[in-house]
Amino acid sequence: MIWDPPVDLVPVLTFLDRFSWVFSFQWIDPNEESAEVQGLQSAMEKIPTHWVEPLTCATFGNLKALILGLEDNYTWPQDLRQFASECRRFTAIVSQNVCLLPTMFSQPTLMYNPSANCVDFLPNKRVPNAKQLLHITSKKSHEVARMTAFLRHLLCNRNLDCDEDAFSDRSTGTFQTSPLLSLRKCQTKHGIYPSCVVDIGSGLGHLPNLLAQCLVQETDTNAESFPFRVCAVDCDPVLDQKARLMLQRPDRIGVEKRSHVWSQTIRRLLFCLTESNTMGFTSLLNESLNPEVVSSHSNWKQTSTYLLSGLHCCGDLSHSVTQLFEDDVRAEWVVLVGCCYHKMTLKQFPTSDRLRVAFKSVPNLMRSFCSKATFRLACQWSPCIWLSWTDRDCNVHRVRLISRILSPAGTRKFDPIKNCPELHSVLDLPGLDFNRVLSMIPQISCPSKRMPYLTAVWNLSPGLLALQQLLQPLLEIIILADRVWRLRTDRSRKPKHMFTGLVRLFDPKISPRCMALVACKSWLSTIADAHNCNLTEPNWNSGPSHSICH
Repeated sequence: MIWDPPVDLVPVLTFLDRFSWVFSFQWIDPNEESAEVQGLQSAMEKIPTHWVEPLTCATFGNLKALILGLEDNYTWPQDLRQFASECRRFTAIVSQNVCLLPTMFSQPTLMYNPSANCVDFLPNKRVPNAKQLLHITSKKSHEVARMTAFLRHLLCNRNLDCDEDAFSDRSTGTFQTSPLLSLRKCQTKHGIYPSCVVDIGSGLGHLPNLLAQCLVQETDTNAESFPFRVCAVDCDPVLDQKARLMLQRPDRIGVEKRSHVWSQTIRRLLFCLTESNTMGFTSLLNESLNPEVVSSHSNWKQTSTYLLSGLHCCGDLSHSVTQLFEDDVRAEWVVLVGCCYHKMTLKQFPTSDRLRVAFKSVPNLMRSFCSKATFRLACQWSPCIWLSWTDRDCNVHRVRLISRILSPAGTRKFDPIKNCPELHSVLDLPGLDFNRVLSMIPQISCPSKRMPYLTAVWNLSPGLLALQQLLQPLLEIIILADRVWRLRTDRSRKPKHMFTGLVRLFDPKISPRCMALVACKSWLSTIADAHNCNLTEPNWNSGPSHSICH
């Protein structure tokens, strides 16, 4: 059984082509004229005339209501409301297609979230306190803790009995605007599958260190018979050296009990993984983890598998991890959270046959979609974070934008918020006047001939930013879906029975890159076992309908 519901991408891409002016421009106009790079002025000129006044006059609260699809008695043009609705609907259609069906998962800690149109991970109460253990930021601790809980669950095969009523509200939203589900009741039982975790892009090793610590605490075996190994891989020699020093002082990162087992559980590898050297990496991995069986490589390949993980793999590294998963038969699982999409080699996008074919139906979209501006927007803050902004946050953004537009390229590091104390008393005002702002920044001069344009930028930038927040989830889900479809549809390169999909691991209010690509090359339990758990399957009929691709 392969879960891959049909979806017609042509209407989605046609919609994006029509509104490409919203997402494909640079906020700071390029210095030189270029047909390849569109600037803010180009976007300003393409805003429909009858949208300008409503976007200019709307309060920040009106803009937030538009993004959430809430009625607030503000008069929006009908086609602008339709644009907002279509952004949410198309995001939901693609998201539903690529989410991992809960009953396909052998360790059912997943539940479909109807308000977000995605599948959420529901950890039990034993999520480790990464911030306290590792002395890292709240954002990083949230990511490391939940990723650790998810990986630990896969390794230990916890079968959970999930509370049926663990749903949030039933309003239609997206994976970037709806809250995570929470689990109130669960029962667990154990079993062991992959014996090794290979974490790519480990940096200082916060994730592998915490994962190893959790695994050690759950077993009573000695170092020689401990059933797991955690391999931390990074390409930065400086970070790798610091990480190795941390392993020598486990007490500094909260490892007090059984530290000798913990330190022998973790291996560090210095390696720069690319799509072209995956076989070289597998050889190095084999030598590092099993030096005694190098001569019988084929025997180990048949009996030992590993789980491949990557937490916020930047740019092309995500593709390299996917390539490694495809190339190495021992890589049984992959859990991958990507980031920094704008650092990808854009000419390699899309990677899936499905999206390549769809783009051929809308040929003009390819240039505007495959741009750094588009991919940068896809990996910026989530709408959830933008929705938490105050009038002060909005004004700070506008002041800095105007400052960057007016400042010469070599002096753009000047920050008026830090260097102009007069501004502090007016930044909380909801209707802050542009001329008043300029008078408080003597370091910046504005030519009179540019005043009309800059005034329009000041007045329209919150509205234009709101339009981008509506499109951001759709842009991101298409980039993520391409990775899912690559593994789902490239049949010649895919082992039988492999399933692939997206799981929302993180809270988008805390970590905007919240979706993980999860894939497995073999079933670890039967579908019947999964159905014995009290899970709620997606009600596809209650959400946006799927268009059938003929």
